[in-house]
Amino acid sequence: MKTDFGERIPVAPYPRGSAGVTSIFDGRLMIKILDPTTPQGTLPPQTMANGVPGSLDPGIVLGHELGHARGIMTGDFREVRGNPLNSDDPALRLENKIREMKHPDGPQRLIH
Repeated sequence: MKTDFGERIPVAPYPRGSAGVTSIFDGRLMIKILDPTTPQGTLPPQTMANGVPGSLDPGIVLGHELGHARGIMTGDFREVRGNPLNSDDPALRLENKIREMKHPDGPQRLIH
């Protein structure tokens, strides 16, 4: 899948791809996520506060992608590595709120 910025982002279980992607496709802000019945994969341990691979499920993935969309819609983004709409910070904030609701004592994701 190719964004309007020329990025190719495979939507596939992590780490082969990304379980979800938010960007501009054909001039429209869109979120694309894996089929929720598909295993989402796990995040690398270095991204998590406890150093253990991070769990992913459709709710966490969707929340993360909605964080990206909200960041883009509210101007909470900055250009990073050629991506003019990098909204990693708001995506992590919303993802961690969801992680906390699901698992109050669970680890937070620190790195996008």
